[in-house]
Amino acid sequence: MSRRAARLGSLLLAGLLLGLLGLAGPAAGQQQGQLGVALRGVEPAPGGLLRLTIAMSGPAWTGGASLGPGDMSATMDGRKIEVTAARPLQGAQGTGERVSVILAVDTSGSMNQNDNIVRAREAATRFAAAMQPGTQVGVVAFADRPRVEQELTTDREQVRRVIAGLQADGDTALYDAVVEASRLLAGQPGQRNLVVLSDGRDEGSTATLSQAIAAAKRAKVITDAVGLQVPGFEQDQASLARLAEQTGGRALQASEANLTTLFRAKGEELASQYVVDMALPPGVGGEVDFQLTVRASRAVGEYHNDRFFIPAQASPTTVPLPAELPRAPALSRLESSQGRYVLAIAGFATVLLACLLLFGPGSRSARPYRALRQRLSPYSLTPAISDDRSRLTAFGSSEWAGRATAMAETLVRRGNLEETFLDRLEAAGLNMRVAEFVLISLGSAFIPPLLVLILTRNLLVSMVVVLLGTVGPFLWLAVLASRRQAKFDEQLPSTLQLLSGALQAGHSLQQAVDTVVQEAGDPIAGEFHRVLTEARLGRPLEEAFEAMAKRTRSLDFEWTVMAIRLQRQVGGNLAEVLNTISQTIRDRYSLKRQIRALSAEGRLSSLILSILPLLLFAALLVFNPLFLRPLFTTKLGIMMMAGSAMLMIFGVFWLKKITEIKV
Repeated sequence: MSRRAARLGSLLLAGLLLGLLGLAGPAAGQQQGQLGVALRGVEPAPGGLLRLTIAMSGPAWTGGASLGPGDMSATMDGRKIEVTAARPLQGAQGTGERVSVILAVDTSGSMNQNDNIVRAREAATRFAAAMQPGTQVGVVAFADRPRVEQELTTDREQVRRVIAGLQADGDTALYDAVVEASRLLAGQPGQRNLVVLSDGRDEGSTATLSQAIAAAKRAKVITDAVGLQVPGFEQDQASLARLAEQTGGRALQASEANLTTLFRAKGEELASQYVVDMALPPGVGGEVDFQLTVRASRAVGEYHNDRFFIPAQASPTTVPLPAELPRAPALSRLESSQGRYVLAIAGFATVLLACLLLFGPGSRSARPYRALRQRLSPYSLTPAISDDRSRLTAFGSSEWAGRATAMAETLVRRGNLEETFLDRLEAAGLNMRVAEFVLISLGSAFIPPLLVLILTRNLLVSMVVVLLGTVGPFLWLAVLASRRQAKFDEQLPSTLQLLSGALQAGHSLQQAVDTVVQEAGDPIAGEFHRVLTEARLGRPLEEAFEAMAKRTRSLDFEWTVMAIRLQRQVGGNLAEVLNTISQTIRDRYSLKRQIRALSAEGRLSSLILSILPLLLFAALLVFNPLFLRPLFTTKLGIMMMAGSAMLMIFGVFWLKKITEIKV
């Protein structure tokens, strides 16, 4: 009995184990291998649906498998949502769901290390072979510069021949290659993909990483970056990761051993893309916890994102709106880039016209001004102004010139700018009102930059022109003032000799000044004419001379004024004093010229040492920019540039201090 019971128990236990194994068989079969699900794109679909583009990959995925809505399930914030459609991307109808791929291969000299260029050719060939029929494939090789080896084509054999002819030599213009590939893909219908293979950091590109990312974004290109790790060569995996992340792709790291396998898997992934439509539940937010589960080849794959952003879409109960509203035919030109510049010019003209109307004088203020000038004309040096004569300005006598000048005068009065600019205009010898100079300054600061912006469409160049236009009028004033003062100092000794001769001939000081006005040349004759006019209007002659010394900023003439004041107070032979001062000034100028001749070599050397580094830097920047690129792209280079600029400024001032000898 005990044997029979034991035999029966053994049979029951064996049956139970077989039943458990039978139940666990399907589950075990589903877990065999791995199934990868990657998100390639999200967009709203008509009817309030959400459209996803997913890529299948992994050891458990077979390219011949076909998926449908029943093979997928999705949840948002734990709520189950309906998958309404699932179809292969390249099997979908319409040009909007085609696939274009540019393969950017690094052909720099470092790829010759360990025959990596051979591995790259093999990997690229496997990648192209994995593409679905009808996929457009192009090849861009980049070394010193990017080269389009093959335009987008569906001819696989042609792509294979081009890849087989790739050779490695030169630098790594990676970012330029991304910009060039984005240009090729721009305007292509459907999905645009860029797969980049590089074994090092960027060297030699004219574009930056930010510009490359911006170019890919503008062209709506999904970029996958594969970084080949080569021992002994410096890589920039962080830049590749940033490039891929910000353009919707993925960054992968490959070794020499698995490069071919990784590229073949990437090609199969792009060839195994599906378009999935799903209905959104009511009340769903813009950011959800999203999970998509896919069952294929007796395996289960999952995509999960706890911060999934849903693009703007219509709810199921509303009428869907088009993604882009049609442009009005009459406004289509204004919506273009040229139209924006036209609108900017029109806005600038509108603001200027409004300022003229607000600040410019009307017809009421013109007649009282002319009437006042008419009444005062008998008592001044200015002739009478008739009622029908417009005010003459530096820009002519037109009504618009008068209005613009009057607007500038209002600005000068409100900003208390009269005293600030009047001294500079007098020192430069310009017969111009402060308002007219302010108007010229405003015009040079706004009109040339606007023209440059229209012609070049470069904001940086326009800002440089704004800076030059703002500083230019003041530099012009400084140059004119410096030339006028130098000419005044040159005329001063002979003028003092002329004054001395007139005094020795028996003339008074005021008559001697009148003689200088008649005989001397500008600018000293004009200054003495002003002194004579002020003296005739009642101002003491000594004060008029002191004001002239302040205007001209001449140290020699200040000594002359001091001598005249002492002579007027204590008496003495002024003609002899002026002769002595004239001879002293001549001797000083003779010594100055001698010192200037002796220090000419030092001054020329300081000028060469100041300009030569800048010229060499500019020449290298034009003829060999790669040599200087680390100065702009690395932290150490930027620090060296800042330190060099500071030392250069210090050296220029030091050389000027050494070569400048005061007499």
